[in-house]
This record gives sequence, structure tokens and C-alpha cells, in this order.
Amino acid sequence: MLYKITINITSGKGGDGIVNGRKEKFIPYGGPDGGNGGNGGNIYFLFDQNESNISQFLHSRKFKAQNGENGSKRNRHGKSGKDIIIRIPPETKITNLDTKTVLIEEGVHGQKVLIAKGGKGGRGNAEFVSSTNQYPLISEAGEQGERITLQLELNILAEIGIIGCPNAGKSSLLSKISNAKPKIANYPFTTLEPQVGVVLHGDSEITAVEIPGLLENAHKGVGLGTEFLRHLQKTKFLLHLVNGESLDPVADYQLIRNEMKYYQRNLMAKQEIVVLTKGDLPQTRQNSKILETNISEDSIWGGVISTFTNQGISGVLNRILNIKNSQINQNQDAQEPNRNIEIIYAPVVGETNQVIKDSENVYRIEYASAKRVAKNVDQNDLLAWAQFLEYVRSIGALGALKKSGAKQGDTVIVGDISWIME
Repeated sequence: MLYKITINITSGKGGDGIVNGRKEKFIPYGGPDGGNGGNGGNIYFLFDQNESNISQFLHSRKFKAQNGENGSKRNRHGKSGKDIIIRIPPETKITNLDTKTVLIEEGVHGQKVLIAKGGKGGRGNAEFVSSTNQYPLISEAGEQGERITLQLELNILAEIGIIGCPNAGKSSLLSKISNAKPKIANYPFTTLEPQVGVVLHGDSEITAVEIPGLLENAHKGVGLGTEFLRHLQKTKFLLHLVNGESLDPVADYQLIRNEMKYYQRNLMAKQEIVVLTKGDLPQTRQNSKILETNISEDSIWGGVISTFTNQGISGVLNRILNIKNSQINQNQDAQEPNRNIEIIYAPVVGETNQVIKDSENVYRIEYASAKRVAKNVDQNDLLAWAQFLEYVRSIGALGALKKSGAKQGDTVIVGDISWIME
């Protein structure tokens, strides 16, 4: 079962505004009528309980929303790009790998989350009209979309978590009682990822997850580490298997209990059934007497089982069903979160409003709008160039440039263009 994957998402770029002048036959004076660009498409995640896994991303790991259209003449604005809505299970953890930030631990069914906001459309020259500039020759390019690398991690949701040291018989039991087909072999760490199975017993159905074998200091990352301990958080109760041929079954039992406690203390509050495996072996009977008297007083002794002879398995499943039925009405009064909220995790695109000294006599203006206007400037048109410099002055960038120490003869860079200060 796939439980973790990395994907790349890119929201749409905003369309460019254009420079255009009216040239209708019966309007002698014309006027600017360049339209604005449309906004780029957003990318959303929609938490949907009908989605049970994230295997869909195996074949498609890159998602790009549609760009906004450019503006056109007669003040026609470009269409906004189409959004992308990606459906994922509510139990999915979303991490921004670029910033190493957990965006959301898990969602709620029906909740839509805006992860990458589309770029804003650029302004056409009609938007730049002022009392001192009746015919602007400048326009604005659209903002770039957001590019984000995400890790999607499925928190496996199962009623019972099967735990124990390596070679305790977890895979053998899961394959015996469920539809799961885990790899089974007589060596540690045969299972390298959580295995989920559906158990049918009587008229009831139980979901179970096998947690790969844990070693001492797993909570610190030793062995398979915390990678799988976290899956226990979503289980309702635990089935703790202890190897019947162990030289010290009590030590094995306490090792797993300690790792859970060190990882997250509230795991100790989960109801636990303890069983000794490999009941068909001669040494198991003696180990059974020792283990039964040394388990936690809050734990339930489930006896001895054998996947070879089927000894004790039906009794353990009956105990599991009794616990499940006693928990059916729990948490019914929990308050429902607002499922319709829209959360924006994308960085806000806007003015950075700073001047950076790149090197001696070279200064860079980092104003987002100035860079977008610069992208559309016709540097061969002296009037358009003059209007651009006036725009840079009007937004305060030239004043900031002088305060930063720039002087005549220094090179100034805005976006992809540059000039020498006079």
C-alpha cells in the first residue's frame, strides 16, 4: 500500500496586460484601451472520504493549473485560468518540502484547501491613465504562479494495530485472518511498510494494520523508527504479539511498550490485547505463564495462538469484537469542524519593496509591480521608456534607490532590464 509520495504542483501564471490604442474611424482622438490579463488558475486539495489511498499519484506526479489569458484591445480582459482540484483522503498529511513546513496534519471530509494560488493578471495600459499621462505606453506582465514540492503522507486508518518485535508473527497472523498478503519469511524486517487487511469474523468486519517490527530506540529513528510508529495514533486499540520462542518474552513486551511511551505517551492509553505466538512450539507453554503475570494491569491477556494450528485465533478475534462494540458510541458528541473553510497556504505574492546592492555600483530594484511592468516595456520607444521611469518614481522605487546609496553612473536593474543612472 502506498502511504507516502512526492508531487510537484504549479499554479497558473497571470495573463499579461497589453498596450493598445483605439483607432476607430469615428473616434479621432482615440485613447488607450489595452485590457488586463486574467488571473492564473489555483490548485486546491479536496478532502474526500470516498478516496481511500494516494496511489493515483504513482502515474501523475506533476500538476499545473491553466495560465490566465492575456488582455486584448477594447479593454477586453483575459479569461482566468481554470483551477485544479485534487481529491485526497482526509487522513493525508501535507508537507511543503521546499520550506520543510507541515501545511496540514489531516483534513476533514468536504474541506477544500487552497495550496497554490494563481498569479494575478497584469494591468493593461488603460489602467495606467492619470492626469499627467493620458496615453500610457506601459502595461504589466502577469505574476508567475507558485511552484511547490509537496509530500503527501497517508495516515493509515485502522481499528486495530498489530505490534511486536521483529519475527513475532505479525505478518503470519494478518495473512491468516484477513485479505492482506504480506511477505512472510523467517528473518527480521521482512515487512518494510505497514500492511492493511480487512478481517471478516462472524457478521463483523475489522480493519487491521501490521506495524513493521520495532527495535529499541525506534522512537529515535533506530531500525524502521518513527516512520511507522505514527500509524498507531489512528488505531482504536492494539494487538500486541510476543514471540513464543523468545528467550525473554517479558523484555520483548516491555521494549515495545517503552518505545510507544517515548514516542507519544497517549499511545499507552489505548486498549491492548497481549498474545503469545507460535503456540505449537514446546517452549511456548512456559513462556506463556511468565508473560501472563507480567503484562500491564490495564492490558487484556489474550492467551496463546498459533497460525500453524489455528490455536486461539478465534478467541482473540472474539475479544477484539467485544472491544470494538464497546467503543462504537465513543466520540459521538465530538464537535464537527467547519468543513467549508478555505485555507490559503501559498505564499502571498506582492510587493517586496526593497532595493538590493548586488555589488559595487550595481543596484537591483525588487518591486514586484516594477518588474512586471519592465517585462513589457519597449526599450526602443523613448516615450515608453520615459513613462516606465516615471512609473518607477511614482511607486517610490527611485527614492529608495537613492537612499540605498545609488548615484550617477551606477547600474540599476529591474527584472530583465538595466540602465545607467544619470
